Amino acid sequence: MISPQCCFKYLFSGILGLSLILIQSSSPAQTVKKEKEFLKNQAASLTSSGHEQLALDRADEALKTWQESTKIYRQLNDREGITESLINQNLAFQALGLHKQACNTLLEALKLNTILDICDPILQQPAIDQKEQLTAVIGKQKPTSVNLLGLQNLGEVLRILGQLNESETVLQETLTLAKLVSSSKISGIYLSLGNIEQSIYQQLQDKSSWIEEPLFREQIANIIPQKAQKSLWYYQTLENIPNISKSAKLQAHLNHLTLLISWEKWLSNQPNQANLHQKVNQQIRVLVNQIDDNSSAFLELSPEPSIHARLNFANNLSQIPDEQLKSIAIRYSKLALKMAETINSIRWLSYSFGTLGKLSTQTEQKQAYFKKALGFAQSIRASDIAYQWQQQLGLIYQKQGKTELAIQNYNAALANMTQVRDSLLSSNGDLQLSF
Repeated sequence: MISPQCCFKYLFSGILGLSLILIQSSSPAQTVKKEKEFLKNQAASLTSSGHEQLALDRADEALKTWQESTKIYRQLNDREGITESLINQNLAFQALGLHKQACNTLLEALKLNTILDICDPILQQPAIDQKEQLTAVIGKQKPTSVNLLGLQNLGEVLRILGQLNESETVLQETLTLAKLVSSSKISGIYLSLGNIEQSIYQQLQDKSSWIEEPLFREQIANIIPQKAQKSLWYYQTLENIPNISKSAKLQAHLNHLTLLISWEKWLSNQPNQANLHQKVNQQIRVLVNQIDDNSSAFLELSPEPSIHARLNFANNLSQIPDEQLKSIAIRYSKLALKMAETINSIRWLSYSFGTLGKLSTQTEQKQAYFKKALGFAQSIRASDIAYQWQQQLGLIYQKQGKTELAIQNYNAALANMTQVRDSLLSSNGDLQLSF
């Protein structure tokens, strides 16, 4: 049986061959012009197809499609097309969990692959030298739309890889470039900067939970509020940008809420922070109402980001001790599930059922949700999702006195967690420790 990929390849070759035959009767100059137009249209078509494939959870196919478009742009010597198609390849690598490859692809897109070694912590220079070099090379980039997009993606990938200082430097320099041309990318860069500061804040919070030396622990405790405030400043700056889109404002609100809830929990365990704790608690309530009152913003996102946003909101609401908010969380989770069913996304079906499992109060229903969530995760061998539901099922079986089943699920969860920790995050010790 011929695979769909082979059919596509043969069809593309046939169309290309036929088109070349048809234009051979033209003059040499016209022939070259028509051939270039055809190839450019074909590359644009492949680019669109890749985005459609990625939206349907077919990242491996999207990667191959964008690799084909890159070849055509190289043939045309179209520098901007090459850069854009390499940035697209990075999106596919990220969706496949191959973040180091995504990082290196972005360096190639921005022509930095022969200058920088920031995708592998083992090859890194001292922090001061690295920051100076990053500042210098990024400052030389032209502030074009495609370059700014590539740099913002580079900052995001470095954050995922745990290269937090490098990510912060890249994003701050990118913001400086974007301001030179009043780029529309500024709001997205502010969001990325807020996220990186939140990641640094979270890493510090993780360290403070296991460090026993009192002086060092006190030093970290003093830095944590600074990083929280800096992240909040970026989110609030983004939210106050005139004429910002509803979807961009929603993403800032959701990340803002995640940070406030985490910070409120940390403050509740800190002496002499009662006033700040109360202030943050009030901010949480105001922000929750703003997000729910403007729920139409979820509809402005494409399907997968919309599902992610709804589940993000639901999970945040579940951490606030309020039964009315829990019912709102269930409503958002069910809307996410319906959308995941519509686009038939296995990963998001798993996340949706798992979130409903965490929100359910009835043991039988909770167990049924987690089993469905686990079944979807295992069907695509998603160990990064499966361990969460195996852990939850282990807890349920333990409470039911079904010790053998509980141990089986705990062991499976540990095996999957170890696999994620070793394979995905092997290059970064701090990220491993946090995980």
